[in-house]
Amino acid sequence: MVLEIKKYPMYSAGVKQPYSRSVVVGNMVFCAGMDGRSPETGRVISNIVAEQTAAAMDKVSDALKEAGTSLDNIVRTVILLKNMEDYEHVQEALRKYYQKHAPLLLDEPPASKVIQYHYHVQPDSLVEIEVIAVLSRDEPGWEVKKYPMYCAGVKQPYSKSVVVGNLIYLSGMDGRSLETGRVISNNVADQVETALDNIKVALRETGTTMDNIVDTVMLLTNLDNYACMRETEAEYLQSHARRLVNEPPASTFIKTASLAKPECLVEIQATAVVSQDQPGWKVIKYPEWCAGKRLVICGDLNTAHKEIDLARPKENSKVSGFLPEERALMDRFVSHGYVDTFRHFNKEPDQYTWWDMKSGARERNVGWRLDYFFVSEDLLPSVTQAFIMSEIMGSDHCPVGLILKTP
Repeated sequence: MVLEIKKYPMYSAGVKQPYSRSVVVGNMVFCAGMDGRSPETGRVISNIVAEQTAAAMDKVSDALKEAGTSLDNIVRTVILLKNMEDYEHVQEALRKYYQKHAPLLLDEPPASKVIQYHYHVQPDSLVEIEVIAVLSRDEPGWEVKKYPMYCAGVKQPYSKSVVVGNLIYLSGMDGRSLETGRVISNNVADQVETALDNIKVALRETGTTMDNIVDTVMLLTNLDNYACMRETEAEYLQSHARRLVNEPPASTFIKTASLAKPECLVEIQATAVVSQDQPGWKVIKYPEWCAGKRLVICGDLNTAHKEIDLARPKENSKVSGFLPEERALMDRFVSHGYVDTFRHFNKEPDQYTWWDMKSGARERNVGWRLDYFFVSEDLLPSVTQAFIMSEIMGSDHCPVGLILKTP
């Protein structure tokens, strides 16, 4: 699939800006954020948020016309607000604007998310609106389908999701129950799980699953809840989207003072694909490394992971070191992208690293494999050998080894 790209320059008060007004990629149109400044003077036209919203949408409309499309073809919006108290005023201003200039968007609104910002390059700006649109809703391979959003039985002024060809844009999902419209708990973990449940349901409605998420934006009101948010997300993916454990989406985190619903603590917006196998839509994910570290984790973990890792698994099924919950923890550890290097090379039984000295178990090789070298998956190509040195005496354990090739 070859997509043509065309960029339209942005001018403000006659000065060319260091970003484009819009960029057309095939059938997609990506517009820069538009605020309430006059394009002729560069000054904010009013200190009333509704009037700034209308001015921003006028600029969006002009940008879309220049690109060869119209407001009716908007598929996603991002609304940036200086004060979240203005949210309802902005939504009402958009409703009036759509009614006059793009009535189709009243029945089939775009997907949307709202973000509160602390500072703006123009201190007088109260709102900024960024949009994604299409040139044509009927372009083969890029057909548009919108799924309405209902909360407590009331249709919302934005879509739950918008499918554009193989792309899916979801609106931001928070900790509210879609059935009742109420926040299910004031606990951030519960709200994260509810938001992810809402995303799962929305994706299922479009015909896909969470495994096909390619990007997320995480909004959080309290930075102290960040670790809990990420831990809850990881646990949820273990159960509902195992593919994302090893191949996570791109992700952006934003600390916001408030969300559209003040009682909400977190909001998650996702972008996904319908299929990763559709021709021309191959999905490739490149991992992010913190400080470029690839990990080797080694030691006596005091647990035999599989039945092959001890001589008498049935007799020891209720003995610490082979308890189901201990083995489950090992499973969870491995699922996070770590490889048992010895078992990667050696699938043979009777390979142990610990023997009970009192019973003379070593002479009979009645042992347990409790000592490990794990590596992160990215480091596995550098591992050339992993081995047990059972011939070395002097302890109830024997040494284990790992050989890495240098770049």
